[in-house]
Amino acid sequence: MGKIKIIGKAKREYQPDQCEINLSLNARERASDISSKQVNDQLESLLAAFVDIGINIENIVITNDRTSSPSELRFQGSDESQKEFLYETTRGIQLIVPADQKIINIIRDITEDGFKNISFSRRYILSNEMALRKELLKDAIADSKEQALFFAESMGQRIVGIETANLSSREDFSDSLEYESELEKTMRNLQGCSSQRPLSDKLKANTIELSAEVNIVWLIDSDNKKSGED
Repeated sequence: MGKIKIIGKAKREYQPDQCEINLSLNARERASDISSKQVNDQLESLLAAFVDIGINIENIVITNDRTSSPSELRFQGSDESQKEFLYETTRGIQLIVPADQKIINIIRDITEDGFKNISFSRRYILSNEMALRKELLKDAIADSKEQALFFAESMGQRIVGIETANLSSREDFSDSLEYESELEKTMRNLQGCSSQRPLSDKLKANTIELSAEVNIVWLIDSDNKKSGED
Protein backbone atom coordinates (compact mmCIF):
# COMPACT_ATOMS: atom_id res chain seq x y z
CA MET A 1 0.00 0.00 0.00
CA GLY A 2 1.30 3.44 -0.92
CA LYS A 3 0.45 7.09 -0.36
CA ILE A 4 -0.06 10.18 -2.50
CA LYS A 5 -0.13 13.66 -0.99
CA ILE A 6 -2.23 15.99 -3.11
CA ILE A 7 -3.08 19.63 -2.46
CA GLY A 8 -6.52 20.50 -3.74
CA LYS A 9 -7.42 24.10 -4.47
CA ALA A 10 -10.51 26.08 -5.36
CA LYS A 11 -10.98 29.76 -6.13
CA ARG A 12 -13.95 31.86 -7.16
CA GLU A 13 -15.02 35.50 -7.41
CA TYR A 14 -18.26 36.82 -5.93
CA GLN A 15 -20.17 40.08 -6.11
CA PRO A 16 -20.39 41.57 -2.58
CA ASP A 17 -23.84 42.24 -1.15
CA GLN A 18 -22.90 44.33 1.89
CA CYS A 19 -20.69 47.28 2.66
CA GLU A 20 -19.04 47.95 6.02
CA ILE A 21 -18.62 51.70 6.57
CA ASN A 22 -16.32 53.09 9.26
CA LEU A 23 -16.59 56.74 10.30
CA SER A 24 -14.37 58.53 12.79
CA LEU A 25 -14.89 62.02 14.27
CA ASN A 26 -11.91 63.91 15.64
CA ALA A 27 -11.17 67.14 17.51
CA ARG A 28 -8.00 68.64 19.00
CA GLU A 29 -8.30 71.43 21.57
CA ARG A 30 -6.45 72.93 24.54
CA ALA A 31 -8.98 71.50 27.00
CA SER A 32 -10.23 67.93 27.07
CA ASP A 33 -13.82 68.94 27.84
CA ILE A 34 -13.91 71.16 24.75
CA SER A 35 -12.53 68.50 22.39
CA SER A 36 -14.85 65.86 23.87
CA LYS A 37 -17.93 68.10 23.56
CA GLN A 38 -17.14 68.98 19.96
CA VAL A 39 -16.89 65.34 18.94
CA ASN A 40 -19.97 64.23 20.87
CA ASP A 41 -22.08 67.07 19.46
CA GLN A 42 -20.92 66.21 15.95
CA LEU A 43 -21.70 62.53 16.48
CA GLU A 44 -25.19 63.36 17.72
CA SER A 45 -25.81 65.45 14.61
CA LEU A 46 -24.45 62.69 12.39
CA LEU A 47 -26.72 60.07 13.98
CA ALA A 48 -29.72 62.39 13.67
CA ALA A 49 -29.01 62.72 9.94
CA PHE A 50 -28.90 58.93 9.64
CA VAL A 51 -32.26 58.62 11.42
CA ASP A 52 -33.75 61.17 9.00
CA ILE A 53 -32.97 58.96 6.01
CA GLY A 54 -34.26 55.77 7.64
CA ILE A 55 -31.14 54.11 9.02
CA ASN A 56 -31.73 52.24 12.28
CA ILE A 57 -28.98 53.54 14.58
CA GLU A 58 -29.48 50.60 16.95
CA ASN A 59 -27.39 48.60 14.48
CA ILE A 60 -24.54 51.12 14.53
CA VAL A 61 -21.66 50.12 16.81
CA ILE A 62 -18.93 52.22 18.45
CA THR A 63 -15.46 51.18 17.35
CA ASN A 64 -13.37 53.83 19.08
CA ASP A 65 -13.99 56.27 21.94
CA ARG A 66 -11.07 58.03 23.58
CA THR A 67 -9.64 61.34 24.73
CA SER A 68 -5.86 61.27 24.83
CA SER A 69 -3.62 63.00 27.34
CA PRO A 70 -1.96 66.20 26.07
CA SER A 71 1.13 64.46 24.78
CA GLU A 72 1.21 66.26 21.45
CA LEU A 73 2.20 69.89 21.15
CA ARG A 74 2.06 72.56 18.52
CA PHE A 75 4.36 75.54 18.08
CA GLN A 76 3.11 78.99 17.17
CA GLY A 77 6.15 80.59 15.56
CA SER A 78 9.60 80.22 17.08
CA ASP A 79 8.74 81.47 20.57
CA GLU A 80 8.82 78.57 23.06
CA SER A 81 6.28 80.37 25.23
CA GLN A 82 3.73 80.00 22.44
CA LYS A 83 3.68 76.21 22.45
CA GLU A 84 0.36 74.55 23.21
CA PHE A 85 -0.56 71.15 24.57
CA LEU A 86 -3.57 69.69 22.82
CA TYR A 87 -6.10 67.10 23.92
CA GLU A 88 -7.41 64.86 21.15
CA THR A 89 -10.83 63.19 21.21
CA THR A 90 -11.84 60.51 18.74
CA ARG A 91 -15.09 58.59 18.39
CA GLY A 92 -15.54 55.98 15.71
CA ILE A 93 -18.66 54.18 14.56
CA GLN A 94 -19.36 51.35 12.14
CA LEU A 95 -22.46 50.52 10.16
CA ILE A 96 -23.25 47.90 7.55
CA VAL A 97 -25.43 48.79 4.59
CA PRO A 98 -26.33 47.02 1.34
CA ALA A 99 -23.54 47.13 -1.25
CA ASP A 100 -25.35 49.75 -3.28
CA GLN A 101 -23.27 52.72 -4.42
CA LYS A 102 -26.25 55.03 -4.21
CA ILE A 103 -26.66 54.30 -0.50
CA ILE A 104 -22.93 54.76 0.10
CA ASN A 105 -23.03 58.08 -1.75
CA ILE A 106 -25.99 59.25 0.36
CA ILE A 107 -23.95 58.54 3.50
CA ARG A 108 -20.98 60.38 1.98
CA ASP A 109 -23.25 63.36 1.26
CA ILE A 110 -24.20 63.49 4.94
CA THR A 111 -20.59 63.34 6.14
CA GLU A 112 -19.67 66.18 3.76
CA ASP A 113 -22.39 68.47 5.08
CA GLY A 114 -20.75 70.37 7.94
CA PHE A 115 -18.62 67.56 9.39
CA LYS A 116 -15.14 69.01 8.98
CA ASN A 117 -13.12 66.48 10.98
CA ILE A 118 -14.45 63.12 9.94
CA SER A 119 -12.72 60.20 8.27
CA PHE A 120 -14.51 57.73 6.01
CA SER A 121 -13.57 54.21 4.96
CA ARG A 122 -15.56 51.36 3.48
CA ARG A 123 -15.05 47.65 2.88
CA TYR A 124 -17.23 45.42 0.77
CA ILE A 125 -18.16 42.07 2.33
CA LEU A 126 -20.21 38.93 1.70
CA SER A 127 -23.07 38.20 4.09
CA ASN A 128 -22.91 34.45 3.39
CA GLU A 129 -19.13 34.10 3.29
CA MET A 130 -19.09 31.09 5.60
CA ALA A 131 -21.44 29.11 3.34
CA LEU A 132 -19.47 30.10 0.25
CA ARG A 133 -16.20 28.97 1.84
CA LYS A 134 -17.74 25.60 2.71
CA GLU A 135 -18.72 25.15 -0.93
CA LEU A 136 -15.19 26.07 -2.00
CA LEU A 137 -13.80 23.55 0.46
CA LYS A 138 -15.90 20.82 -1.17
CA ASP A 139 -14.51 21.89 -4.54
CA ALA A 140 -10.95 21.78 -3.17
CA ILE A 141 -11.51 18.23 -1.85
CA ALA A 142 -12.91 17.20 -5.23
CA ASP A 143 -9.88 18.75 -6.94
CA SER A 144 -7.52 16.79 -4.69
CA LYS A 145 -9.39 13.56 -5.34
CA GLU A 146 -9.42 14.10 -9.10
CA GLN A 147 -5.67 14.61 -9.13
CA ALA A 148 -5.14 11.59 -6.87
CA LEU A 149 -7.25 9.39 -9.17
CA PHE A 150 -5.24 10.53 -12.18
CA PHE A 151 -1.89 9.74 -10.57
CA ALA A 152 -3.10 6.44 -9.10
CA GLU A 153 -4.55 5.18 -12.38
CA SER A 154 -1.45 6.19 -14.31
CA MET A 155 0.57 3.93 -11.97
CA GLY A 156 -1.91 1.04 -12.10
CA GLN A 157 -3.13 1.81 -8.58
CA ARG A 158 -6.45 2.73 -7.02
CA ILE A 159 -7.48 4.92 -4.11
CA VAL A 160 -8.49 2.93 -1.04
CA GLY A 161 -8.81 5.63 1.61
CA ILE A 162 -7.45 8.77 3.26
CA GLU A 163 -4.67 8.86 5.84
CA THR A 164 -4.80 12.55 6.78
CA ALA A 165 -6.51 15.73 5.61
CA ASN A 166 -5.42 19.21 6.62
CA LEU A 167 -7.98 21.88 5.83
CA SER A 168 -7.15 25.52 5.32
CA SER A 169 -10.27 27.61 5.86
CA ARG A 170 -11.64 30.46 7.95
CA GLU A 171 -14.21 29.64 10.60
CA ASP A 172 -14.75 33.09 12.15
CA PHE A 173 -17.93 33.96 10.32
CA SER A 174 -21.51 34.21 11.47
CA ASP A 175 -24.73 34.89 9.63
CA SER A 176 -27.53 36.94 11.17
CA LEU A 177 -30.96 36.64 9.60
CA GLU A 178 -32.22 39.39 11.88
CA TYR A 179 -29.54 41.76 10.69
CA GLU A 180 -30.26 40.75 7.10
CA SER A 181 -33.84 41.94 7.54
CA GLU A 182 -32.54 45.25 8.91
CA LEU A 183 -30.42 45.72 5.79
CA GLU A 184 -33.44 45.06 3.61
CA LYS A 185 -35.36 47.62 5.63
CA THR A 186 -32.56 50.16 5.15
CA MET A 187 -32.66 49.52 1.40
CA ARG A 188 -36.42 50.15 1.33
CA ASN A 189 -36.13 53.30 3.42
CA LEU A 190 -33.51 54.77 1.10
CA GLN A 191 -35.26 53.92 -2.16
CA GLY A 192 -36.80 57.38 -2.34
CA CYS A 193 -33.58 59.20 -1.45
CA SER A 194 -31.18 60.57 -4.01
CA SER A 195 -27.50 61.37 -3.77
CA GLN A 196 -25.61 64.32 -5.16
CA ARG A 197 -23.62 62.03 -7.46
CA PRO A 198 -26.07 60.33 -9.85
CA LEU A 199 -23.32 59.08 -12.18
CA SER A 200 -21.25 57.35 -9.51
CA ASP A 201 -24.48 55.90 -8.08
CA LYS A 202 -24.32 53.45 -10.99
CA LEU A 203 -20.81 52.18 -10.23
CA LYS A 204 -20.41 48.56 -9.15
CA ALA A 205 -18.27 47.20 -6.35
CA ASN A 206 -15.24 45.13 -7.24
CA THR A 207 -15.65 41.38 -6.87
CA ILE A 208 -14.32 39.53 -3.83
CA GLU A 209 -12.11 36.51 -4.41
CA LEU A 210 -12.40 33.59 -2.01
CA SER A 211 -10.20 30.52 -2.03
CA ALA A 212 -9.87 27.22 -0.19
CA GLU A 213 -7.06 24.70 0.07
CA VAL A 214 -6.89 21.17 1.40
CA ASN A 215 -3.86 18.93 1.84
CA ILE A 216 -4.89 15.25 1.67
CA VAL A 217 -2.77 12.12 1.93
CA TRP A 218 -4.56 9.47 -0.12
CA LEU A 219 -3.95 5.76 0.42
CA ILE A 220 -3.46 3.76 -2.76
CA ASP A 221 -3.09 0.07 -3.52
CA SER A 222 -2.51 -2.14 -6.52
CA ASP A 223 -5.47 -2.15 -8.88
CA ASN A 224 -5.24 -5.92 -9.47
CA LYS A 225 -6.49 -6.54 -5.89
CA LYS A 226 -9.82 -5.01 -6.66
CA SER A 227 -11.54 -8.10 -7.98
CA GLY A 228 -10.37 -10.24 -5.05
CA GLU A 229 -11.57 -7.73 -2.46
CA ASP A 230 -14.91 -7.21 -4.14
